[in-house]
Amino acid sequence: MLMAAALATEDCVVVGDSLAVGVGEAVNRQVTDTSCRIAARRGEPASRIRRTMGLVDADVAIVSAGANDASSPTLTYDLQAIRSSIRARQVIWLLPKDRRAAAAARAVCLQAGDVAVDLLGYASDDGIHPRDYRLVSRQAFRTMTCG
Repeated sequence: MLMAAALATEDCVVVGDSLAVGVGEAVNRQVTDTSCRIAARRGEPASRIRRTMGLVDADVAIVSAGANDASSPTLTYDLQAIRSSIRARQVIWLLPKDRRAAAAARAVCLQAGDVAVDLLGYASDDGIHPRDYRLVSRQAFRTMTCG
């Protein structure tokens, strides 16, 4: 008889691409009583995140995916699959500056009843990454909607 392995619930997990890396690092620098495990890599498309991530069981999960493959025909599917692998009290999406990717992430966010931070409103030197991840990480824990 096979038994399912019990998942240890983590305080915070950050999943995704370089935007997730930046926000996770900012959260870890700012919050002293807990830390976020960063399960993210720079340059990761949503399809690879979907294929390589395991189940996430956390109090809070922060997700950033789609910025590297906004024109992918499977983006919405990939984002839905990523979301279905997450069990968390609160899921916070980072909506990329690219409006196609942001629309796909917002749709999944709304469908799941999650919240989001839209990165469009944050200053950027390269048009993708926020200049100050501290501002984004603070807003992530204050947001109440999908943006």
